[in-house]
Amino acid sequence: MERELQAHGNFREQYQKLNAHLVELNYSQRSLRRYDEYSRRIDRTLGEGGKNDSEFNKDTCDWVIKRFLGTGTFEALSKYYRALIHCALTVFEYSSTGRIYQYTHPRAPQPESHLSNDIEGYCKSDAAKGRTEKTLQKKHYYLKIIEGYYSTTKAFQRWSQLGRTDVFDFIESIASCSSSQMCTYLGLLKGFLSYLYDEGRIEENLAVFVPRSSYKGNPEIPSVYSTDEIGLLLDSLNRASPLGKRNYAIILIAARLGLRASDIARLEFSCLIWEKSCISLIQYKTKEPLVLPLTNEIGSALIDYLKYSRPKSDSPRVFLRLNSPFKPMEDSAVSSAVSRAFKKSGITIANRKHGSHALRFSLAKRLLDSKTPIPIIAKIYGHVSTQTTMKYLSIDEDALKQCALEVAPYTFKEAII
Repeated sequence: MERELQAHGNFREQYQKLNAHLVELNYSQRSLRRYDEYSRRIDRTLGEGGKNDSEFNKDTCDWVIKRFLGTGTFEALSKYYRALIHCALTVFEYSSTGRIYQYTHPRAPQPESHLSNDIEGYCKSDAAKGRTEKTLQKKHYYLKIIEGYYSTTKAFQRWSQLGRTDVFDFIESIASCSSSQMCTYLGLLKGFLSYLYDEGRIEENLAVFVPRSSYKGNPEIPSVYSTDEIGLLLDSLNRASPLGKRNYAIILIAARLGLRASDIARLEFSCLIWEKSCISLIQYKTKEPLVLPLTNEIGSALIDYLKYSRPKSDSPRVFLRLNSPFKPMEDSAVSSAVSRAFKKSGITIANRKHGSHALRFSLAKRLLDSKTPIPIIAKIYGHVSTQTTMKYLSIDEDALKQCALEVAPYTFKEAII
């Protein structure tokens, strides 16, 4: 539960509040000692700048980060200095929001530029169209690379400086990229230039000069696992440990119901309709509703996890990290849990993929083997169109053989010269 924002005090006062909260969260003594060590170093640095008693607000926090960064980058810092920056940011965020955030790549605050402002505006307009968070993150990542090219190589301050030659120059600069990356860059550049033109940032619609990519991903036959292999995977988990209880419930849901990692990660208690023995949710990828059976097997696994493994938390999400801070699991963490379980199970993986989606495809294979009609499979998987489900036919070799056409015999005649 998010608490009310606290009034800021100096660093020492705010750190004491954070420390008390870390103790409540059962942080290990080792972690607490490290936080104490980092806080003392930060306090000394503040003292060197005459800021010991200053309010530890955003400006003071930014000042500390700049002192530790110097003229370098976060990635170039030693592990110790990264930890100092992480500690400073954690103290500031906790004093501001009452939450503890994970910082992986904090950087010194950068001044806002007109280039960045338009990128943020484009992403906001895209978000209004219903794009998923993952799609927006990917677009933002590539747009910042494009911005970096024009702000450094071309020294642009505004997009109004952009011309046809500049567009061609950027396309030439990414010529060594893979076909899939080139496709991403070109599609994104075309869309962004159209946005700039519509917003009046550039006078000419430069999007028309961006070529279309002819790249089409090579369709691969999905990786599937047999019923026996899925059984071995589930049996290999140590259900006596908190990690095993959680991962067993996750893998069971993926294997029996075919839920995507994104939906498992976002599964909330409100989705579990115990009295009706069903799971009801809105799919993250498609935004379509989906209702699936809450079987006794899955229900028992969930109860075992919730009673004996799930950390104490007010989060509405079912699956949490088991290390402090006990944040909800992300999509990648769900898939990684499945992948690690496969590797430890003793199953011969060979060249097969072994993430959570492999379990989704494996369920489809079992349904096809049992002659389940495509429309029924589409309903189970939450597909809006059965055309989406048709790609699963590639894993049903027997059905594909039945589709093979007999080639009529043909007698070749020697040409008369």
